Amino acid sequence: MQDKARLKRIGMVSAVLVAIAPAAAIAQSPAPGSRCQNDQSPGENSVLASKGNDIAQCVLGTAYETGNGVKRDLRRAAELYQQSANKGNVDAQYRLGRLLEVGGENLPADPAFAVSMYQTAARYGQIEAQYRLGYALQHGLGIEKNADQAVIWYRRAAENGLADAQNSLALMYLTGNGVSRNYKEAARLLKQAADQGNDWAQNNLAGLYELGWGVPKDMKEARRLYAAAAAKDNPGAKRNLERLAAMGQGSDQAHRSPTAGAQPQP
Repeated sequence: MQDKARLKRIGMVSAVLVAIAPAAAIAQSPAPGSRCQNDQSPGENSVLASKGNDIAQCVLGTAYETGNGVKRDLRRAAELYQQSANKGNVDAQYRLGRLLEVGGENLPADPAFAVSMYQTAARYGQIEAQYRLGYALQHGLGIEKNADQAVIWYRRAAENGLADAQNSLALMYLTGNGVSRNYKEAARLLKQAADQGNDWAQNNLAGLYELGWGVPKDMKEARRLYAAAAAKDNPGAKRNLERLAAMGQGSDQAHRSPTAGAQPQP
């Protein structure tokens, strides 16, 4: 009851700590060991792709998705990803899912099919797919909402070191969504992600330091983390720094005489 009253009074869980990174609109850099990268030229990849090479198909799909060396064509990118995915390439399955989750230009969105791709790739250990599957389950994107299952997939990706998953799992612990509320575990996960430079995790961890949730209250550390996230153009962190400045807490000296009443904002 005390935790619930505190949440209601401060109102900061929905304000400061719930923003997370959206689905990427363009292809991400290949992870080490990716089956979506090679040393071939675009022309060589085109030949290899026409012969059924799944890696070349995935690489060429990325080129069409990003417009790198070819005219951008999301439909052609999806076709190449699908060809590669059909051969069991988990990176192509993830990329096809991510592309169809949002669609764009000449490619209609298909969230349900995107989820089916995430499910296939996630079961075979594709970390980004595990995260996106968790996100879809949490928010009901192309699949029925299921917080318990979202936690399972977030945790798998988080344990493999994916910062976005660590941030999202931390927020589940913070709000008690799919797991019992645990501020210390939330702080631990946010620190893992923040140490990787994840700007939302830096903003969110700063909020915990500001309020003393799961960590000792430390305004100096809160300001440092807000500043680190703001340097990456994180909008929530920028607003939080502005709020602290308006409260007269922009420096250690000012923090010794805080202004009561103002609360963290997104």
